[in-house]
Amino acid sequence: MCTSESPTDKTFAPFVTFARQTLELGTCPAQSYSRFMLSERKWSLPGVLRLFLGVLATMCFAMGIGGLIPSVVHGLPEAQRNFLGMAVAAVAFQGATFFWLRSFLREENLSWSQAFGFNSTGRNRAVLLGLLGGVIVVPTA
Repeated sequence: MCTSESPTDKTFAPFVTFARQTLELGTCPAQSYSRFMLSERKWSLPGVLRLFLGVLATMCFAMGIGGLIPSVVHGLPEAQRNFLGMAVAAVAFQGATFFWLRSFLREENLSWSQAFGFNSTGRNRAVLLGLLGGVIVVPTA
């Protein structure tokens, strides 16, 4: 049961108020958030496990390749070899994860738009909030 009480910690009260106004939430966030979520999906357990194990194996492989590159590549300073190894590992991991996701979505008979809500209402607002969050967080990292 939701109440209309304000947060007990007055430190976060301005942030909570801002979030409610920005996201047009009422006093009961648990009920209000449901309009931002996609409908529930019934994933097949073997498909989810295959996706998880594929991504995990890909991560291990990419880390191995990324760790191997600095010792194989010569003629560059150590910092550049380490960066090259990290970059190759990141690209290999992202590319292979894309492959695993594509296979998983094909097994589940879903399109990218259906799975990730690209056709849902409020997409422009979600993109704007994501960009705003990135602009705020990335410079502080």
